Amino acid sequence: MEDIGSLWWLEVMSRDIEAARQFYGRLFDWQSHDTVFQPFHSYTVFKRGDVQEGGLLPMDPEWDIDPMWNSIFAVNDCDATLEKANRLGAETVFVHTVPSSGRIGGFVDPQGAAFLLRGPVPAGTGAGTP
Repeated sequence: MEDIGSLWWLEVMSRDIEAARQFYGRLFDWQSHDTVFQPFHSYTVFKRGDVQEGGLLPMDPEWDIDPMWNSIFAVNDCDATLEKANRLGAETVFVHTVPSSGRIGGFVDPQGAAFLLRGPVPAGTGAGTP
């Protein structure tokens, strides 16, 4: 398991996957490859050599949010951490299960900042493995 509270993964959300892939590939000298990442039909992983450095999430046209970068932090228990955040004044925005990889949840803190959690993060996955 990654250190609790540590940065686990970075991903950009975009409606124009090809434009984002080209832009960030050129900007950071990243190679990209597509994979299946449920519940999405396609997910792009950015790599430098053999090291995965981030991902590209295709945005559903129905999502009423702007494209953005997500910073996802490791926790022992996503649901318990979301419950604690809610008791401290946050509002849960979403939570879902990533098959064979744990739970991901998002909330907005009392100051309005969005925050994402993932946990449990299976042993051996580490940062850079969606």
